[in-house]
Amino acid sequence: MPRISYEQHLAEKAASRENRRRRGSIVESETDAESLFSSTTYQSQSSSSPYIPSRAPLAWSTSHTGNHHLYGYTPVQRTISSASYEFAPPSSSPDVGLRRERSVSPIGLRNDTALTTSTGNNDQNTSFPFAFPPTHTLTTLPLKPQSDNEDERSFTKLSSSSNTESLAFASASGVKGKKQSQSTHLAVPSHQKEISRAKREKRRKDKLERSTLQGQKFDSPLRSWIRWMNNNGLYDYTVTSALIFALAIKFTLLSIFEREYELQITWSWGMVSDLMLYGPMKQRIMDEIMWSAVVYSWAEGETKRGGRSKRSHIIAMTTVLLSPMSLSSGRTSLPMSMILHPISTFTDSPFRDPLSLSMIALSLTVVQFHWLWAVGAYIYIIGKSVWIGGLQGVKFFALSTIASLATLSTRPTLCEFAPSTDLFSQLRTSQIPFEKLPMPGEFVTFLQDSSEMLDGHLASYCQVTKPFPTLTELIEQFTTHKLKICITALSMIPPLTIMLYSNISLRPGTKDRSSPTITLLPYLLFLTSIPVYLFFGESQIPDQDGVDVDLSVVLPLLPITLLMAFRGSAAKGSIQGGSQIEDEVWKVGVGLNVLSIVHLIPIGCGIIQNVLFSAVTVLWIYAIGASSWLSLLVIARLTSIALIPPSILLKYIQPVEVLVVKGVFAMAWFWGMKKLIENAWAMGGLSGRDRKKRKSKDKVN
Repeated sequence: MPRISYEQHLAEKAASRENRRRRGSIVESETDAESLFSSTTYQSQSSSSPYIPSRAPLAWSTSHTGNHHLYGYTPVQRTISSASYEFAPPSSSPDVGLRRERSVSPIGLRNDTALTTSTGNNDQNTSFPFAFPPTHTLTTLPLKPQSDNEDERSFTKLSSSSNTESLAFASASGVKGKKQSQSTHLAVPSHQKEISRAKREKRRKDKLERSTLQGQKFDSPLRSWIRWMNNNGLYDYTVTSALIFALAIKFTLLSIFEREYELQITWSWGMVSDLMLYGPMKQRIMDEIMWSAVVYSWAEGETKRGGRSKRSHIIAMTTVLLSPMSLSSGRTSLPMSMILHPISTFTDSPFRDPLSLSMIALSLTVVQFHWLWAVGAYIYIIGKSVWIGGLQGVKFFALSTIASLATLSTRPTLCEFAPSTDLFSQLRTSQIPFEKLPMPGEFVTFLQDSSEMLDGHLASYCQVTKPFPTLTELIEQFTTHKLKICITALSMIPPLTIMLYSNISLRPGTKDRSSPTITLLPYLLFLTSIPVYLFFGESQIPDQDGVDVDLSVVLPLLPITLLMAFRGSAAKGSIQGGSQIEDEVWKVGVGLNVLSIVHLIPIGCGIIQNVLFSAVTVLWIYAIGASSWLSLLVIARLTSIALIPPSILLKYIQPVEVLVVKGVFAMAWFWGMKKLIENAWAMGGLSGRDRKKRKSKDKVN
């Protein structure tokens, strides 16, 4: 069972007010399935009175059944001087025969119970008095005699006449004041039922407010659009419409800034085909299509695993695709796609983890921008090996390591190792005599055509892929940036330690399913990427073509954007802790994405580019329902760019912007460490010794 959240643990330890564990799913009433049933949860509860009967006399306790609306034997009287109640013993005044006391037959007795009238002889009185609220007249309803065969209607009539006599006697005896209201033994329980009903209604409203389906807190124009599509019978087309809308915005931005690709294309109906046929633009469009497909697949997988609706799928996909990280990330769509798809397969197909790690290693032969994410994925594989434990864990680790190293060595072996390079350059697959092989002619023709296509592709592969840094270059980098490298390494140790120790605490496991620490992987990538961005970010130096964009900010942005995509649900933003923690992750993700435009849309870019990208950022903020203050911040920055001279902006304003953003990301590192500890604590990590003690106790018992 998952442990309680770290915040709840601290609250219990400090105040000792809560003694029960949080129940329900990972996030209370925040998944779509729970939200659908949140409006009927409390309606299905019992409406019975919570009153507990007071102790009855001994004779009553020997009866067949007990009445749940009974009160104590001692009658309650109200004092004149105060509004309190005090107890008094039964009076033995001479007018006891004139005073009537109300009593009812116990629940479960037959209808032919005796009907008697209370007299002055208390020894023969078989009725038991009840305690009633003050300001009400106490009446006596005699019991129905067992020998009498009157029907229920006569019994009701007798009860009514008895109450009438009681009221008449009370007014004749000179009692002054307001008119007394008749009371029955159900008066107090009815009052308590109203209180309980009001409390249940309040809890139901609070639950609906926390719900992502009905709560105003999570409402946004994007959700309103989904509801509109649903009301008009277009719910099945919402995912396709959202995907087309995101791609249309992306391609429009690419088409406008054709100067980046040195294009001379005039606006016409054939512009789309011209762009698709142009080499660099074609490659860029293919990268964006691949990135959109990977995000769609990731959101769909998370939706199915979490039992969420199509609404969550649309919101998560649109949040990622329209984010500043995705729209303004330059040429990082390819590495982001290459890392997100294998990481998603860690959860979809845990038994294929070595293959997923090999895919990440293969992507490093094409581009090394995401090398830090690859290191984080490999740390997860090491942790899972520890989680599996024993010989199976060693086999899993060895298989994953060998597969990834073999994939990484393909590029050096084929393109840099001299003997293999000479061998493959002399080999011509088209010269193989396929016609002499004993196989059908159609298959021989296919092999010949394929072999001609393979000739010369080795050189193209070596040209497309990039070589890894040599040992000499690494040593030179270390000697040049000793302090930065040491600080970066030290800042990576805490999250890596928590990741590995959580696997130790949660073991043993099995290789056929993913480790519970897979939910900590986005936090690990986020925390290890921040130091690299802070100390090794690319400098923004203006040149004749514009400003070099600092793409290193994308390293921490991708994990935090994935965490915030499923707002108010379990995704991977919080393992335990409720909607407040989920909303906290969402707010931090939105804020960091907005601040990142300082790097993604630098001041040195043209005014048109700043206006368009700022407009898309404001559109994203509005669509997901974020605070309007963030939009005002973007507009204020754009206004300053338009009014202040560029020389002053580049010399004074831009360094201040970069310093502020890096300071915010530095504080986000401490926030991320706090969230990592809380989530590891909630899933049962960080308690290896206690877990071992519990296991030993279970074995002894």
